[in-house]
Amino acid sequence: MRSSRPARRHGAFTLIEVIVALAIASGALIMLLSVNSACLQKSIHARQARALDQWCESALDRWLLGDRKSSRGDFEGMHGWRWDIRVDQQGAFELNGVRRVTLTAHTPDQPFKAAHTLVCWDYQGKGEQP
Repeated sequence: MRSSRPARRHGAFTLIEVIVALAIASGALIMLLSVNSACLQKSIHARQARALDQWCESALDRWLLGDRKSSRGDFEGMHGWRWDIRVDQQGAFELNGVRRVTLTAHTPDQPFKAAHTLVCWDYQGKGEQP
C-alpha cells in the first residue's frame, strides 16, 4: 500500500528555509553597508581635520613671521571658515618679552564655538637674548 502523502525529496530546501537564509544574508549585508558608511564618514572627517590643522598652522606661521596686518581672517580655500589670533601680553611664567599667542578657528555654522585651537609662545625681546 502506498501512502497518500507525496514523497519528500532529499536535498531540496523548503520555502521557509530559503526565506530564513535570505533574511540572514540581507541582515548581514545591511550591517556591512552600515559599517562601510561609518568608516567613510570617519575618513572624511579625519581628512577635513588634517586640512584644518594645516591651514591653522600656516596662518599662525605667517602671523608669527611678520604678516600681522590683521588678527583675524578667512581661510582661503575653506569656504566660511574663519580664524582669529589672541595675544596675551602678560608674559609667560613672569618672563619678560614672552607672550602667549592663540589661534582659534571657527566653523561656518558655529562662529562662536572654537573648532580648532593652536597655542604657541612668542618672544618679543628688546635686543636681549632669552
